[in-house]
Amino acid sequence: MNDPKSLESHVGIKHTLLSLFPPFILALIFFPLFAGLYFNYRLVEFAEPVITLSFITILIILRYLSGKNIFYFLAAILSFINGFILLSHWIMLKGPMTSNSLYVALNTNYDEAVGFLHLKSGYEFLLIIPYIILFLLALIYTFNYPRKQDKKHTYILIATVLLILVFLSTRVYEGGFRYGTPELVRSSILFYKDATAFKKLKSERQKRSAEIDAKLIAPNNPAVVVLIEGESTNRNHMSLYGYYRDTSPLLKQAEDIIVYTDVVSGYHSTMTSITGALTESNLENKRKSYECFNIMDVCRASGVKSYWLSNQSPIGFLDNIITILAQQSDKQEFLNLTSGLSLSKNEKPSYDSVLFSALEKTLREEGDQKFIVLHLLGSHGRYIHRYPSEYKRFSGSTKKEKVIAQYDNSVLYNDFVVDSILKILRTYAEVSNTPTAAIYLSDHGENVYDDADYAGHDYSVILYPSIVEIPYVVWLSEEYQNTYPDKSAVIRSHRDMPYITDDNFHSLIDLLNIETSVLDAKRSVFNENYNDKRRRVMADGREYPPHSREE
Repeated sequence: MNDPKSLESHVGIKHTLLSLFPPFILALIFFPLFAGLYFNYRLVEFAEPVITLSFITILIILRYLSGKNIFYFLAAILSFINGFILLSHWIMLKGPMTSNSLYVALNTNYDEAVGFLHLKSGYEFLLIIPYIILFLLALIYTFNYPRKQDKKHTYILIATVLLILVFLSTRVYEGGFRYGTPELVRSSILFYKDATAFKKLKSERQKRSAEIDAKLIAPNNPAVVVLIEGESTNRNHMSLYGYYRDTSPLLKQAEDIIVYTDVVSGYHSTMTSITGALTESNLENKRKSYECFNIMDVCRASGVKSYWLSNQSPIGFLDNIITILAQQSDKQEFLNLTSGLSLSKNEKPSYDSVLFSALEKTLREEGDQKFIVLHLLGSHGRYIHRYPSEYKRFSGSTKKEKVIAQYDNSVLYNDFVVDSILKILRTYAEVSNTPTAAIYLSDHGENVYDDADYAGHDYSVILYPSIVEIPYVVWLSEEYQNTYPDKSAVIRSHRDMPYITDDNFHSLIDLLNIETSVLDAKRSVFNENYNDKRRRVMADGREYPPHSREE
């Protein structure tokens, strides 16, 4: 027969372990890990849930010692919030949370989030249902057994505390304080540090400009340079680049544009792409963009007036980083006042044509030397909201075909927008006899079932070619070509050279004809000293072009 005392001891130990490690809280903590193994096992960090468990167990121990369930419920709620965020991240982005992904998320407004979820909706979201059920079960079954006062249970408690201290101390010793904190906390700390630094940009812009030695090469021949900053446009969906659908009929007819054939963006998000392209920061020097000079700083130092005209929303969950960068210009105008990106029933669409009159007004303003940024909505998801009904030329029967058709319609409308902007600039250059130049590019591309079975520009391991292969088109007025014939010849001759837009900062300085030590001629594709041998290593650490599209 079983010894009653031995049986009671075993039951007591079992209850102690259940009290210290409640099963449903364990399930809440480890559920995102198993989801990560399903989505991409190579990106899973097995230590992460153990770190979270260590901190949660401290709360459970307080419950165990005090007998107060408030500590348990706090542990359950924190476990659920942390796990829910990590699980959602795995479902939507197929990767673990980082400070960069948190940047993108917190610089996304409500409408962008709705549009993103529309593109990403699928069966994977069903994983949220069992996770919520686990949370409810954790609230119901608390496993709050009376504390035993004998030595065995005290030893279990002491061993648990020691294991936690040793594990966390080892993590801190190996990588610093942040290395011993949960993934969400670690990413949030890094995000807060960088966001705070970004917000100092506006107050310090005059100071930064004073530190730059910059002047116009030909002050008596002032020029106007326009940067047409597109959005989510994959050049492989443009007939200008050989796409089978006629999505860029107007640009194909333009005989005065210079089409660059081998340009990529090194990044997958608007924030990283634009801040990289308009500052000294690049994929090689790894400098934070807020630590660098930006193109508006150089313009201000050389006497060029800068403008930022945008059809994108200036507000995210926090101050939008792109808005902060835009505020470095001398004048900003955000024209999207009627809608967000996803559109509610009562909203009117804000198409990119809203920028036309703003551009014409800006060109008429006093001052000859101007740098103008036009920030388009382009082909940002949801694609169906990027174009008016008269541009609904392509259609499909299946969901996948419909999404591709909607994207192609947005590219078709974008062709009209870019062509219209160039017409405005042609007229202005002819009437004012002002050397005028323009660059059209996209911040990044878009995978629309090209390289993987989804639509969007997010990635977990591989930054697909469709996400980085972008259009890059240059237009030079006759006045610009006559004033700067040598530079114009170089621009034409480099149209087939490999280029990555994290160096666009230097190319813009060159195009603006500004003399400054900040310019690195080897990084400007418009310069005769341009280094076309640079290895193009993308944000995912892989070199472009890949050996195959499946790599």
